[in-house]
Amino acid sequence: MPKDILLVGTEFKHSSADYAHFHNKKHFPDYETIVVDPHSCLESNVLSFPVKDNYLQIERGNGNEFIDRFILQTQKITNYVNEGGTALVFARHLPLVRCYDSRANKSEFDMNTPLPWGDIRSIEGHGSNIQLSKETKGGSFDAFWRSSGDIWRYETVFQGAINSPLAHVFKRPDDILSFIIITERKGVCVVTPIADLNEIQEQGNEFHSGALLDSIRRLVTSLRETQDTQVDIPDWTAQYRLPTETAILSSILDHKHQIQVLQNEIQCQNERLNQLKKLKVLFSGTGTPLEDVVEFVLSEMGMTVTPGDKGRVDWVAEYKDKKLAIEVQGVKKSAKEDHARSLTQWVQEVAMANDGIEPKGLLIVNAYRETELEKRGTNPWVGHTPAICKKQEFCAITGLQLLGIYLEANEHPEKIEEIIEELFSTIGPFERKGDWSKFIEFEPSEASD
Repeated sequence: MPKDILLVGTEFKHSSADYAHFHNKKHFPDYETIVVDPHSCLESNVLSFPVKDNYLQIERGNGNEFIDRFILQTQKITNYVNEGGTALVFARHLPLVRCYDSRANKSEFDMNTPLPWGDIRSIEGHGSNIQLSKETKGGSFDAFWRSSGDIWRYETVFQGAINSPLAHVFKRPDDILSFIIITERKGVCVVTPIADLNEIQEQGNEFHSGALLDSIRRLVTSLRETQDTQVDIPDWTAQYRLPTETAILSSILDHKHQIQVLQNEIQCQNERLNQLKKLKVLFSGTGTPLEDVVEFVLSEMGMTVTPGDKGRVDWVAEYKDKKLAIEVQGVKKSAKEDHARSLTQWVQEVAMANDGIEPKGLLIVNAYRETELEKRGTNPWVGHTPAICKKQEFCAITGLQLLGIYLEANEHPEKIEEIIEELFSTIGPFERKGDWSKFIEFEPSEASD
């Protein structure tokens, strides 16, 4: 007997429904309802892609192919709903993916963009204290929510104008967790928090995947009945206007225009905010994300930055007729002597490739990266690291100090050359910008759910 529900990448299965991985070749219109967990796109039968610092950890050359496959599958979901299908999609917070064009220019792809909530501002936020919206009380979603039990948790919060909100964070109606989208062909997409059956079953709760699927079937039936009771008005009636209809339509268009202007401004400000937030990697990150932000900062200050060979020097930066060999490290404690010794070797290797002209060594260390700023000590350079740097005439600077001089250069572009010259002339630890409170505001955050 054909199944009416297709589970796509969900953490639960049941004999009354078909199951497929996110990257599947199933024909969605064969099913009355699809239930989708987008997080499964990060795993396959043979591979799983970890996420670190909100970036998908994937080999450099594979990012574009991964994105193409992801967009192809999300488009299948969109087409299914647009053609009148019903989808229940778990609201997951997906990472960014780095992409490179044929010239090795780097860009970033937000995996949330092609999902049903791609046009709505969303932030990562975890919890399970969920409250139904006032508009939902007494309706089909209210019944679904009450029948499905205490299985829901969230990791994505939506903010902004949403036409049909269903649930929100407890006592925070502007932090939307669930909503419904209805298409012109009466397709329905219900965006919900995540159904976490595994934890509930471990606790001995009688609720199980079969009961959830039954609840979904009742919800879909109720939504379809509501759709069927709506009156279909032929398109040709649009040429006849009732009293005040023109004024109402004009008002709607004006408000839509105003909303679009505001949404464009919000999007612009969000992009600026996200770009600014990435700078925090300089005092919290390690590995590739830290190296990439270092490259961005130095490039913005007017240097030409190129990557070193894999496993060797991280970056080589040029400014006019001068050159830097750069070692970047993010560590949980203080800087290590090995960092300076490694840089000694990298400087020699760069010199050999540059007709023996030795570059200036620049050691950038994000020390105490997992410690809040106000709890860090004042001296990240312990042991013999400063002595090695002085002997080799390296400049040693922390990620925080680099952030400080970058912000200074942004505020006073006329000082850029002076600041860069300071990096080249410093021997040993960089002295300025040691007090982060001079350029970073500190607002203690309240404990979150």
